[in-house]
Amino acid sequence: MPTGLLLTPLQRWIAGTALAFAATVASASSTPHLFTTTQAPFGNPGVIDLFAPDAVVSGRFRYDPTVPASGTLANGATRYDASFVDIKGQVQGWKFDDPRGYTAVGNDLPAFGPGDFLQLGAEPSVGTGTHNLNGFSVGGWTLVNVRLFWIEGPLLGIDDFVDSDAMPLALPTFAGRLALDFVPTMSPSGPTSFVFFDGLTVTAVPEPATVGLFVAGGVAVIGWRR
Repeated sequence: MPTGLLLTPLQRWIAGTALAFAATVASASSTPHLFTTTQAPFGNPGVIDLFAPDAVVSGRFRYDPTVPASGTLANGATRYDASFVDIKGQVQGWKFDDPRGYTAVGNDLPAFGPGDFLQLGAEPSVGTGTHNLNGFSVGGWTLVNVRLFWIEGPLLGIDDFVDSDAMPLALPTFAGRLALDFVPTMSPSGPTSFVFFDGLTVTAVPEPATVGLFVAGGVAVIGWRR
């Protein structure tokens, strides 16, 4: 082997670590996203009075389309637990977060006309499953769920957009709707009231260029040795 290509054990370790780290990060399946809505919320009497006409909901989350199916929702959609995670958001100065949610996908569900259905939910229905949403209480109401969804049909002007119950590799680029679900603070088991925000958009955010830095470091070591 030419002398210029020989590396010391330390240099080989640094280069190998850089390449291994790059492969690990590149294979990460969850992608960070930002989300926001437009103004003019609407919903059930009482709870809608909490929000100003110019209120919007915004925040971030991670989405993992490689998670296996874990069950079904009552409407027939296939459910994928722990695929909608690290949820953090705010509305009108109030904040919420949840470490672990789910995705539900339904192709041509009878419950929607039939139509397609895609939902990212922070929590299961009130009274079922594990609830770990860190929400807020205000004006006699307590936040119990946050849902981002897209439904095929004229209501939102959405055409057919999934062809199976499999999780889409990428989330829709067209606008959906966001729901904040509340219960009376003195009645945590419900009934549930809803506030909706239209114009929901989600945007994938590239990860920091950490891989490039490590690979560059490994190449620099080799170049230095040469």
